[in-house]
Amino acid sequence: MTHTYPAARQQPLHPPDEYFAMAQEGPVVRAELAEGRQVWLVTRYAEVRQLLADTRFSSDATRPGYPTRRSPSCARSTPRASTI
Repeated sequence: MTHTYPAARQQPLHPPDEYFAMAQEGPVVRAELAEGRQVWLVTRYAEVRQLLADTRFSSDATRPGYPTRRSPSCARSTPRASTI
């Protein structure tokens, strides 16, 4: 099953119920971002720690293969005028 991420919050200080359902499904689940891109989410604490300790994964954007965000809002060449 593919989940939508991020899920809407019913209460601002509590995670959405969908996040608990994802964790029950498995430690790694498929999700779709708002822009339509398919991603994998790591849902459990132990697996997140293991992932963060793995040197094959990095937050260093200069490393080859680092994923880039491609969304319509990022692709806009001119800033949107403020409506405030």
